[in-house]
Amino acid sequence: MQRFWLTAHWPPLKSSDAPDILNIYIQDRFKEVVEPMRHGDRVLVYELLTGPSERKIIDGKLVVIRRHLGKQAIICDARIATPVHERPNYKPQEFTGRGVLNYKWLATTDDRRPLLVPRLAVNAVFCWGDGHNFHGFNAGRGIRQITSEQYEALTAGQ
Repeated sequence: MQRFWLTAHWPPLKSSDAPDILNIYIQDRFKEVVEPMRHGDRVLVYELLTGPSERKIIDGKLVVIRRHLGKQAIICDARIATPVHERPNYKPQEFTGRGVLNYKWLATTDDRRPLLVPRLAVNAVFCWGDGHNFHGFNAGRGIRQITSEQYEALTAGQ
C-alpha cells in the first residue's frame, strides 16, 4: 500500500558539498516516525524560508556555512527510492543556535517532479492558520504521513 508524506527542509547551504535537500534526512531520535516508509511511497518536500547555518571545522578553523533563502513552499513531489538506512560515514552536524544534531538516517528519492505550492495554500489543505510557517514541523520531526486526499489536493493541477 502506497503511503504519502510531507517533509519540511531547511533551504540549501551555500556550499559545494551541501547534501541533496530532496532526499529525506531523519534525526536518530525520530527514526520511528518513518518506520512505515517504503520504496514507492510519495513525499512532498516543503522548503522553509530560512534555516540555521552549519558550523564546521575545516583545516583547523571554524567555518560558518550560511543558507540560501528558501521558497517557503512545497518545491518537489518525489518517490521514495530506498528504504530508510544509516548514512555511510555520517558524523553529527553542528548548527548555529541548535547545537549538534544527528541526522543519521536517510531515504533517497527519485522520480522528482518540480512543484511550487505556496505556504498559505499548504496551510489551507491542512486547516492550519496563515501564521503556520513550518518551523518545528511535527514537533521537530520534520516529516509526517499525510492522507491520499491531502496529497491529491496539494498536487492537483501541477
